[in-house]
Amino acid sequence: MLTLVIFLLSCNGLLTVVTAADVHLYVSPTGSDLNNGTDAATPMKTIQHAIASLKGAQYSTAYIELLKGHHDLAATLQINVSNVVIRSYQRQAVYVTGGKPIESRYFKHITDHDVLAKLPPNARQHVRVVHLPDVGITNYGTIQEFGFNAQNPAQIEVFYNGKTATRCTVAK
Repeated sequence: MLTLVIFLLSCNGLLTVVTAADVHLYVSPTGSDLNNGTDAATPMKTIQHAIASLKGAQYSTAYIELLKGHHDLAATLQINVSNVVIRSYQRQAVYVTGGKPIESRYFKHITDHDVLAKLPPNARQHVRVVHLPDVGITNYGTIQEFGFNAQNPAQIEVFYNGKTATRCTVAK
């Protein structure tokens, strides 16, 4: 959808008409950042690339339309342009995360007898472990304090089937 906004500028007593259009850029986890992303059939892959493509562009409002799926961020999303709306395209199911999905095949039973001895006997068969470097995760970040008085350390979050894993330990 294209919306036109007309501005009247006065320069030396002359009126000049300048038009600025709304811009819609489409982003999909299955897209490519080689695409221009101007329609849903040829979406870009990353939100950051869509934002970068807006630098220097003339528009009234830019809409970054996220197509369904998980949009995993490799770094903090920096929005350094004005008048940008990032939204789900046609109310599709969209997830924007800084995490990385790990396939279940990487989770293994614990075989270390010292670790098993620390677990209740009825829990031992249910506990799984994943070696994060095997799935390409080597930067665990740093635990930093957050909040008004910075009294609570920020936690590394783990989700299982879309829900927070409340009994999870991340060991280095």
